[in-house]
Amino acid sequence: MENLRFQCYRRSREPLTERHVQAIWYDRAMRPSNLVTRTGETLRVIHPGEWNLGAGPDFRNAVLEVGPDRRRLRGDVEIHLHPSDWTAHGHGGDPAYRNVVVHVTWSCGPDPVTLPKGAVSVWLGRFLTPQVGFAPEQIEYGLLTPQIGNTYSGAVPLGLANTLDHAEPGDRIFVTSYGSGAGSDAFDITVTDEIKNYKRDNAPVLEKIMADPVYVDYGTYAKFKGKIVMME
Repeated sequence: MENLRFQCYRRSREPLTERHVQAIWYDRAMRPSNLVTRTGETLRVIHPGEWNLGAGPDFRNAVLEVGPDRRRLRGDVEIHLHPSDWTAHGHGGDPAYRNVVVHVTWSCGPDPVTLPKGAVSVWLGRFLTPQVGFAPEQIEYGLLTPQIGNTYSGAVPLGLANTLDHAEPGDRIFVTSYGSGAGSDAFDITVTDEIKNYKRDNAPVLEKIMADPVYVDYGTYAKFKGKIVMME
């Protein structure tokens, strides 16, 4: 455990946002199973918490087990890119954050001195990159869940489209789907020089579309999905 305790990644250019890290924490398929706290104790996520999109901690009512004695922690989880963001955002003096039991960050650094008593810290980025074999910037364009939610079978073509919108000759793209019991083909795509001849202005690129979304209420969604059937 000593190597895990003190190994630390330097800050990178970090294309990920806090919302990306929140999605990784929430998604059991993406969240590493071998998490260890800053002090070297194992951390098992029983329940990541209820994702809070309003004010206050990012996740409410999480349940975790820490250490060989599997002691239970119940409370809130706050997500940041850097440990110092806790202090920079003024959480230490905010009573809304007094029930935080886990401070999850992408990069490493000293623990904030104002974390609630008994709270543990986890450097998520340290465990994710070695496990999946990809650097964070390699999934930047393909991971759209934090921006548009879970589109299920649409997630792969949307992620691929956004990746191709930014692709250059020589880039290599690995495409596969996972989750919900999916068993599917995977594709290994090498971008050729022909992409230079593709007229990207033939249609709006995906990022442009996402920048100007059209929101519908649940009634309209239900109508489109055939969930509302009018009796004759």
